[in-house]
Amino acid sequence: MTPHLFIDTLLEKYQQAPSYPFHDWVENPVSFYALINLWDDIFKAAAGKVALEFVAANELKQDPDSKVYSVVHDGMSRIMHVSHDAEGGLFFLAESQPSPDEDAPLDRLEIISDISRPQLLASFQMLREFARADLSAPDARSALEQDFVIRFKSAFGYPDFDPFQGPSIDGNDDVDHSGSEEA
Repeated sequence: MTPHLFIDTLLEKYQQAPSYPFHDWVENPVSFYALINLWDDIFKAAAGKVALEFVAANELKQDPDSKVYSVVHDGMSRIMHVSHDAEGGLFFLAESQPSPDEDAPLDRLEIISDISRPQLLASFQMLREFARADLSAPDARSALEQDFVIRFKSAFGYPDFDPFQGPSIDGNDDVDHSGSEEA
């Protein structure tokens, strides 16, 4: 099943819920759990067998500052967080500094999204690639982030603007997208 077909099928399923698009998740437990389940479905499909290497990272709360989905690699090498925002629109990769009881830094993917089709498709691809990426090279995380920005920024409302680097100098007009996977 392609990511497009999967997301379309998933949206069709969740659009039947009475509180769709779940913007009332802080007050409505049905919306809160629907968002958790939606992102769990997306993560498990995107990560495939690799999903078995991840466990819940944080306790999720019906609080506007809480994540609606959070998983960490059982080897503590990477973590993924999703926050819900009715207006959506942000993602980034970062390196979290280790706590005193951890040996190595933790690579982190943060997604702040609504549940629009373009953002869910982009999020699916980012979750898939981040879960499987070899980030051992010194510049691997930053290269992956730049690739994500080029490919997915328009899904998050930034057709000509990189939210992490400021306005683009060249407008990305010379970027060759012919070899990239469709989001």
